[in-house]
Amino acid sequence: PRRLFSHNDQQALTQTIVGTEGARSGWAGRVMDGIDQKQALEGIAVGPTPNAVLLNGSHGAFGLSVGVDSPPSRPPFSDAEWDCYNRMMDSQRYEHPLMQDICLVNQRALATVDTLARQIEVGKAVDPHFEGVDVDDGDGDGPNPLGARLRMVARLIHANQHTDLRQVFLVSLGSFDHHSGLTDRHPRLLRQLDEAMRMFFTALEETRCLEKVTAFTASEFGRTLWSNGNGSDHG
Repeated sequence: PRRLFSHNDQQALTQTIVGTEGARSGWAGRVMDGIDQKQALEGIAVGPTPNAVLLNGSHGAFGLSVGVDSPPSRPPFSDAEWDCYNRMMDSQRYEHPLMQDICLVNQRALATVDTLARQIEVGKAVDPHFEGVDVDDGDGDGPNPLGARLRMVARLIHANQHTDLRQVFLVSLGSFDHHSGLTDRHPRLLRQLDEAMRMFFTALEETRCLEKVTAFTASEFGRTLWSNGNGSDHG
């Protein structure tokens, strides 16, 4: 691969296959381009991700970002402010095509916010399968951030299980760059990964979504098989 050992470039290459940092589209987005649906909920990144180009297509498909727990919400406008905003965002007010498009984009954004909020509320039926992801488990590891992100994914899958919508979700778990402290930190991360995936697949099985879902993991590059004294370097 080009620019091997550059974290940013290898994350981009994994997600795009054809380019390094700065690439505009990812392979999942390009696949979604070929599916005739073009809905805003096709590709969703949950929580902080170092690079979400995976979800962007060459034409049509694009990725959304959703928080780990709270659904997106409309601005806290007063009734008078909403009335003013709605009049400003009425595309019929404008003759210029760019102004009309701005209005339509804003209208779609608000509609997507409302849709996501409803779906997340319905999807909270899966939450009992993710007990403990937000609290310290007592052994010093703290919450399970990957478990919390997969909980949001499970919510949205559950909410859409009876629709024809096809979706791609992207979550990440970082901090594997163990040049030092590997024997202490690496097992903790693998434990988080194991627990998060166990909870996720249990939730999918209980809600009868398991056979509709494919999960895969990807890593940016490997590590050396020999120690540097306190960890492992890029390999």
